Amino acid sequence: MGGGRLDFILSAGGPILIGLLLLGGLAQYVMRRNGAQKGAALDEFGGGNQGDAEAGASSLRRIHPNFLALLEAVVMPRIAAHPEWERLDGAYGVPGQQISQFAHGDAVYAINGESRMAALAAVYHWLIEHPGEDALMTGPMRKGVGRLVIRPEVGWPKADDIRLESV
Repeated sequence: MGGGRLDFILSAGGPILIGLLLLGGLAQYVMRRNGAQKGAALDEFGGGNQGDAEAGASSLRRIHPNFLALLEAVVMPRIAAHPEWERLDGAYGVPGQQISQFAHGDAVYAINGESRMAALAAVYHWLIEHPGEDALMTGPMRKGVGRLVIRPEVGWPKADDIRLESV
């Protein structure tokens, strides 16, 4: 008889409505949080504003002479600037983008933002301790086409922690 909204809230439908409202608010919070994290990485690597976009584009166009040169010019400065990042692009839960390129043999490769900072630092230190040696080798793939992976001698347990793509 006439309670309207109060009767509905006090009935069985009330808790369901309140639960849906809370779930919607939680979903918006998570989306904003992930968007902010992804945005921070895009600002760093070319995507936040016009100046950053040009800097990111020039970094991707430049081909470093070898993997060590890429580590010194791109990776180690990012590790120093953002030691809390797990991935090279600083993001999580999103696909990585190509960050920078380097020559290896007769081909050009790009490092993907999904590469793990700890693995890259380990390879860098190994290369410094073993001058003139190559930390990368062609590894097998499911379809028979090889890709660059970390050599076992480097001692890093997960070769796929460094994502290298042919360009």
